[in-house]
Amino acid sequence: MNFISKISVLFLMTITIWLSEVQAQMDTVFIESAKVYDTLSENEKKYKLISTLHDGLKSLSKSEIEGLSKLHENFILRLVVADYWKLKKDYEKAGELFKSLEEDLLTKMPIDYVLLAVLRRKSSSNMPFQKFDFKKGIEDLEVGLEYAKKAKVDSQIIGFHSNLSFYYTMVADYEKCLYHNRVCYDLAIEIRDTTRIINSLKTILENLSITDNSKDALKVWWQIKPFLKNYDHPTTVYQTVTDAFIKTKQIDSALFYSDLLFKIDSVKDNGYERSENKFYRGKVLRQSNQQDEAKDMFLSSYKDAKD
Repeated sequence: MNFISKISVLFLMTITIWLSEVQAQMDTVFIESAKVYDTLSENEKKYKLISTLHDGLKSLSKSEIEGLSKLHENFILRLVVADYWKLKKDYEKAGELFKSLEEDLLTKMPIDYVLLAVLRRKSSSNMPFQKFDFKKGIEDLEVGLEYAKKAKVDSQIIGFHSNLSFYYTMVADYEKCLYHNRVCYDLAIEIRDTTRIINSLKTILENLSITDNSKDALKVWWQIKPFLKNYDHPTTVYQTVTDAFIKTKQIDSALFYSDLLFKIDSVKDNGYERSENKFYRGKVLRQSNQQDEAKDMFLSSYKDAKD
């Protein structure tokens, strides 16, 4: 074996050993995290720790999961195993594990409502999106919200209200969607979470526009506007407020925000957003009685969407 070949073999051996060590370390991360969790007394810290666990699931091998499955007495590790099978799209297996874990958690005193709420949130979406039953999901999330309220972790409670808002939108119950978003907004104001404030107001704005409450939508717009300088994704907000100005026949304002959307698109070059922007510009043109220009803009929007 020549010198180069020896170096190559040594390099491959080093990489193999390093990968094995990383894998072994990953196997222990969850076990150590579970031990730390059991020492925590503050629910906020418990929730933060659990929230970090999902990111490491992809690095686990099947044999490691089998090893973790044997540590059945630890509830955190059981959640990890259930979440792993959900990630692997074995929804039936994950569902059985979620269900048995919840049953056992409810019998152990004092009841860990932080973990119960996390479990319910994960299990509520344990199915392929194509077969998703949003009404069943709402039932699951309502139970989880009660757990979260008992845990008294604001960021966890907001998460449930946010998910419920989305689920109610998907079943076209905009009244309840608005309720959950307003709760999100109030809680976000309390904890000074700018992203949550903007997201909740944005969804309220969209729901009011969808239900033809454009005047109320514009009132929400003046609430959200001061926060947008700290927001990285303003396009959908500007699209919604453009539509609200169109519906209230404030064409100059609609045109102003339509122009702003095109300026943003010239920088981002997002085909889908460009299509949406052209669609709203078409509506502005139609409202201005520029029917031929509106028709051309709608056709261009369709072409971009198709592409």
